Amino acid sequence: MPYGPQTEQSIDQFLVHFGQGGNLPSNYLDRQILVLGLDGAGKSSIIHAISTNTTRSSSPPTHGFNTAQILSQGLRIELLEVGGSQNLRTYWSQYLKKTHIMVFVVDSTDDIRLQLARHELHRLLEEAPQLPLMVLANKQDCGSALSISDIHSELSLHRIEGLREVTLLGTSAVHDGYGSSTSLQTVRSMLEERLHKIEEPEESTNHIQRNHYQTSLS
Repeated sequence: MPYGPQTEQSIDQFLVHFGQGGNLPSNYLDRQILVLGLDGAGKSSIIHAISTNTTRSSSPPTHGFNTAQILSQGLRIELLEVGGSQNLRTYWSQYLKKTHIMVFVVDSTDDIRLQLARHELHRLLEEAPQLPLMVLANKQDCGSALSISDIHSELSLHRIEGLREVTLLGTSAVHDGYGSSTSLQTVRSMLEERLHKIEEPEESTNHIQRNHYQTSLS
């Protein structure tokens, strides 16, 4: 695969190549969670912990894509990460239209780059005005981590609250559930709950058609 995301077709090829697509019964409904954030925020470790219920001390930088899959009560949930280095951030917006929830991960100890994280986050949100957002303030186990209230202020989340569904949680991908941080399995449960409430227009149409068909037979 070429370095970095190129086209929508490339991600489909990536998923098939790694066995993530096309091998499950067709009655699963597909949902996607787009996991973004600056390089070094801990996105890959978050995805690993959510999908496997295990933690690891470190992960190599993502040079392109990282993906995992969760099956949840009829849903096939894809966790898709696009790397956060400067050259890859230009591709982020290409994947907004197919996603159902954006998870934006920030390094709570990287106060120098929080302004950059805020800029990138709000740039994306302008392109997807109704997309639900979950912000994970990662690395809360570190002594130099900013508080959740400080992260809320630094990211100017008050500007978007009331305009979309916004959730801010403190996490630790290395020491899951450390202190007052939120367990990543709790994060997973919250994401699954929200995805179960989402109904695509065509799914709604199919539901109506099935009910009409069943009524006609009765």
